[in-house]
Amino acid sequence: MRLIRIHPFGIDPTGVTAISADHGGWLPWSGGDCPVPPDRLVQIRLGIEESFDEDQPARRADTWRWDHGERCPNANVTHYRLVPA
Repeated sequence: MRLIRIHPFGIDPTGVTAISADHGGWLPWSGGDCPVPPDRLVQIRLGIEESFDEDQPARRADTWRWDHGERCPNANVTHYRLVPA
C-alpha cells in the first residue's frame, strides 16, 4: 500500500503538492517534517513577515527548520514555494 499526502490544494500521489498559480505558488505550512527533498530549492515565509521579500534567494530545503517550535512562533515557516532548479 502506498501512502499519499493530503494537502489543502488536493491529493498528490507523488507526495509533493502541485504549485497553485492562484496563490503565487505559495503553499501553506503548519509544521512537521520537511515536505520536499532536502536538496530542493525553496523560498519560505515566516510568521513574523507581513509580506514576502522578493529579493530572498532560493535555498536548499534542509536549510530551514520545518517543525513548529514553541520557543519562537513568529520564526516558524508558514508558507513555502518551490523554485525551479
